[in-house]
Amino acid sequence: MRVGDDSLDFRAWLESLGSLLAGKPLSHWHDNDISRFEINLAETVRSFTSLETLAFEIKNKGVDFSQDEVEFLRLSLTRLGEAEQERVLSISPKEKELLAAIEKSLEAEFEKAGLNGNVEMRLTVLANLSWKLLQKPKIT
Repeated sequence: MRVGDDSLDFRAWLESLGSLLAGKPLSHWHDNDISRFEINLAETVRSFTSLETLAFEIKNKGVDFSQDEVEFLRLSLTRLGEAEQERVLSISPKEKELLAAIEKSLEAEFEKAGLNGNVEMRLTVLANLSWKLLQKPKIT
């Protein structure tokens, strides 16, 4: 993998990484390739940042994946003009049954409200509720 390739000097390493993100060698770049590189770099940074948050939370909880079946989710919401809100959530095997029952109840409420096939509206309801919950302090 290019990121971990210590056989290249710094310039060659950067060019290799740039080629990967732009999809072609730097010597063949045109103006639109710079934009492609910038977009792919931003997406890569965002992915690493998200994974870093998740990994940090898992490490803090001291999860032993060989024995625990804890599931982790990273919830992140952004609204125009406001700071991103995020939380890493852990779901234990015991909680999965309760969550399944709550999900079933929510599905029934969506059907009652006439939102059975409207995925966008359902996501909007859940996002708004999640936004409100993310404002509350984390209880550990």
